[in-house]
Parts: sequence; structure tokens; C-alpha cells
Amino acid sequence: MEQQYILTLEELGFSLAFCGYDEMAAGMLKENLGEISEESWEMVFQTASRSLYSKGILLNLYEEDANQSFIFGFKDLVDDLANSNYMIRCYNETEYGQFVLIIHQGKNGFVYHLIINQIIHVLNYVKDENLVEAITAFFHPVFSHDETEIAVSCSEEDFECLKGILQTDSELESLIDKNPSLAKILPELELIIDDSKRQGGNLVNISLIHTDEKVLPILEEVYLLLIAPERTWTIFNSNSDKNQEPKLMIQTLNEVKWRQMINDFISSMKGRVNL
Repeated sequence: MEQQYILTLEELGFSLAFCGYDEMAAGMLKENLGEISEESWEMVFQTASRSLYSKGILLNLYEEDANQSFIFGFKDLVDDLANSNYMIRCYNETEYGQFVLIIHQGKNGFVYHLIINQIIHVLNYVKDENLVEAITAFFHPVFSHDETEIAVSCSEEDFECLKGILQTDSELESLIDKNPSLAKILPELELIIDDSKRQGGNLVNISLIHTDEKVLPILEEVYLLLIAPERTWTIFNSNSDKNQEPKLMIQTLNEVKWRQMINDFISSMKGRVNL
């Protein structure tokens, strides 16, 4: 099994800064801690360095060569985390909190980065052949025993109205009155709305993100997911021409199609990554 590191936000921030990624460290810490004084920054980093010492991750403060300052292999992991420009980002939310899983492709392998409630960061390398299983374990999808696939399409405007119902206690009849075109898929809408209400309107997602120093992160692909007690739904833009009006597909996934979807994300990341 690959070496796994469990770090606090402050420990990861210190590690990034010590390895030369000051801007990334500052941005991540400010996002969660807000604006703090220089004296407070020093206190945060002192505490983080002591904690990393106690965990056996930080060996010394030899700034001329960070490879000698950390346990073998740790700096490579930090480098790959900091330098990746394409990544798969997964978001899930349960009664235990908010979870984000980011898969980066780096020079030394795929980095598994799990963020728990924006506080705890779990880092390790994951083998190529284990990526699908890692993402599947993160979401815990449910597959229906019914082999019949449910698949319907709608406009972006109709879906925005539908999403309001999925995440509130609004009535379907009001949506049909405003959007008569949806009447033709009424049975499917009733099913997904019922599943959504059983899940508390909890839509999670998986996306492919491109980052660049010069621009804000760009969502290349995004699939919404509704993981209900008896089935898993996905909602995505089926129009391959991104310059055209989106055509949203709402469909259930069996295990084969789930694995195909995850493999498509992985292939896209591999194909576009710039090492």
C-alpha cells in the first residue's frame, strides 16, 4: 500500500510553502483562515512544523534542499499536487460533513487528495488500475437491480426549474404548469423527485478542472449525481458542441455505465494533462 499522509490544513500549507509554493499555500490558508497578521502566520507555521516533526514527516529545516527536509517521497507528492493543471474533482456530502476528492496526475504518479470538512487532508499516490475503485468508494453509488435504463432530456431552463423542486418541497404540478413540455416525461420526473426528497435534495458532482496561473479554474466537464437508496442518477450536458445551447440528459446508471463514466473522466484527464 502507498504511504498515506494525514495532514491538517496548516500542515499542508506549511509543506507547500516550504517546498516553494508560497502563493498556493497563502491562497489555501487565507480561504479558510481569513486575513491574519504576519505574526499569526509565523505562529501557524511554527505549530505546523512541530506537528510535522512529531509525525516523522519533517526531518529538518534545510531550506536549500527540501528533499532532505522531508521523509523520502513526501516532497515528490507535494510537487505533483502543486504542479498539476488538470484534475478530477469529486464532491460528496453526507450526514458526517462535506468531502472533496481530487485526483491529480503528476510526474511521479496519480495523487489522491481527500479533503474532509475543509480541515483534514489525506494524501497518497494511487495506482492507475485503482483509480475507478477509489472514486467509486468515495461516492458509494447504488445500482438498481432493474436492468431498464431511465433516460430523458430537457433544456437547461427546464432543468433549472426542476432543480428548484429537487432541492425544496415545491410541487411538480407547478413546474408542469409553467413548462408544459415536461409533461411527456412526467413518470421519470416523479421518480427522480421522489428519490431526491428521500435524499434531502442532495446533489453531488464529479468534474474535470483545468487550472492555469493566468486564469481562474475552468470546468471542462461536470456531471451532477443523485445517489438515492435504490439507484444512481446522473445529469450532464449531452451536447458535444459546447458553443451550442446545452441539452441536459437525466439518466440512471448501472454498474457498467458508472465505470464507463469514471473511465471517461480519467481518460480525459490523461489526454489533456500537460506535465
